[in-house]
Amino acid sequence: MGTTIELDRELIESFVDDATEALQAFEAATISLRAGQTSALVGELFCVAHNLKGASMCIGLEPFSDFVHNVEDVIQCMINGGIAQSERVIEVLLAAQRCMTTWVGALLTTPSFIPDTESLLKDLESLMAPHISIPGETLIIEDEVPPEDPDDDDLEALFEMHRMIYEDDQRAREERESEADQPLGSYVEPMATGGKKGPRFSANGRPAPSRSQETLRISAHKLDELVQLISELSIHQGIVREARREDGLLTKAAAHALHLSYKLVKDIHSKALELRMQPLSGLMQKLERNALDLAAMQGKRVKVIIEGSDVQFDKTVLDKMADPLVHVIRNSVDHGIESPAQREAEGKPAEATLKISAIQDAGAVLIKVSDDGRGMDDSAILAAAVRKGIVSSDAELSSDQIRKLIFVQGVSTAPKLTEISGRGVGMDIVMRTVQSLRGGIDIASTLGEGTTLTITLPTSLSIIDALVVGVKESRYAVPMSELTEIIDLSRYPVERTGKGGFIVSLRGEVVPVEALADYMPTPSLHQVHDRVLMAGRSNRFPALLVRDAGQSVAFAIDRIVSQQQIVVRPLSDQLDGLQGLRGCTILGDGEPGVILSLPELARAYFALVGME
Repeated sequence: MGTTIELDRELIESFVDDATEALQAFEAATISLRAGQTSALVGELFCVAHNLKGASMCIGLEPFSDFVHNVEDVIQCMINGGIAQSERVIEVLLAAQRCMTTWVGALLTTPSFIPDTESLLKDLESLMAPHISIPGETLIIEDEVPPEDPDDDDLEALFEMHRMIYEDDQRAREERESEADQPLGSYVEPMATGGKKGPRFSANGRPAPSRSQETLRISAHKLDELVQLISELSIHQGIVREARREDGLLTKAAAHALHLSYKLVKDIHSKALELRMQPLSGLMQKLERNALDLAAMQGKRVKVIIEGSDVQFDKTVLDKMADPLVHVIRNSVDHGIESPAQREAEGKPAEATLKISAIQDAGAVLIKVSDDGRGMDDSAILAAAVRKGIVSSDAELSSDQIRKLIFVQGVSTAPKLTEISGRGVGMDIVMRTVQSLRGGIDIASTLGEGTTLTITLPTSLSIIDALVVGVKESRYAVPMSELTEIIDLSRYPVERTGKGGFIVSLRGEVVPVEALADYMPTPSLHQVHDRVLMAGRSNRFPALLVRDAGQSVAFAIDRIVSQQQIVVRPLSDQLDGLQGLRGCTILGDGEPGVILSLPELARAYFALVGME
């Protein structure tokens, strides 16, 4: 049946690394279920299964994908309340996890390996038996497809399902976050919300492997260059050491050696960062394969055009964006591109065009995914969001605001549930991951003509341009890419609102003013607003203006210290996930500093305002 597919060795190795980590998280979450079922734990299991299924399908491991789909159906029925948590359910899920782990472990040596899953499939089927009918070999969840109106009611049921997954109560979220030693069950965890002083933001993106597990493929040429620079540095250090021994540091030779040593250290640092830079070619190949396989499965004809595969990214960025970009491609093929018959009826070529391109920009890369499909139907997106309860029926939204509703979890315009679409997960993961990487997303679409989604990402997460600001005795680094503007509040009339807050009119826009200290684990500046009101024009009072999702807020600070390039380092386990903290660094004077995320702080503020 069909043609044997030769699997790419590099893609298999990448899949095995990710799948091994995901299956470990699946096991941890399943074992935790013994203490009692919660929507958070079951939601983690669902996200792991969903991502495993998509990742395996896109590299051609269809038998594995089919098996995971059966596991996903059981978890979905648990979410819907059709299957109650029991020891039997846990045993079957753990058996499935062991089977998948064995399967994945054998792929590196035997890519065609397929274990005997007959017994496990019967166990999964027995759990689903009260809730399914079986026409042929296809499982259909009857509770999700009522006979009277399968499309509309199915979508409503799915919206409610994902509300249960992601809108869990605060207590369950805090319990999950406190278990820092246990792996997360999903590649991307939703953001937690809370009050002004207490909202905590979970780290977005897949759980990072320990440093001992990270691997990089580095060309010998790059290593040779680095070794050469280190050798030159060693020579000049020897000159300085000898001059010091003879009290000759003030000689011309010693001064020259010191100057070159400083330059060499900068060059070594630059070359070391380049070691993490890898071309997009491997990821582009994965995306192309995924698009063609999905198109063939759906009977669609698609020509894939790849541009910019030689553009280089930090490996950290590539790893975190791989799965979200797969979601984008699958969404484009499944939702955007019509069948050949539909295209011909509309006067289009039967073969659609999907273009994936990467464009190098100053300090960033633009990844564009364009198709000449049906385009986005704003009215359908808005109607889905209204049914979900995200926006009111009388809301006045721009086309851009409506289109960005597709990034809200649970919002889907798919008319029915398939193994590709209808669950309302995927695009929300894309947005959260891009935001975690300090990037942005823009959408351009014309109904009937196609859609272009543009993702802007920094080329590296290791070194960034930052503004160092002072708040009381503390200093913080703010990425320049996240900063919209710096304003001097003493130059503008600041007014008090009826609720005790403050606003400033900036070129016709009313912008709320917040004290940055109120969002930081530092001594609070409760008098900050009074200082704003009383500040004379001769006294500077800076504020950092940030715009997120079309809304602006100004965070008042004490002073601006400097602007410099900083090296981003991960936070400790105790600080990881705290509100608005992106990472840490060493400042210009050698002292440690914390890197802030202004967009996260802005979202914390607007979430609080929305709850008032």
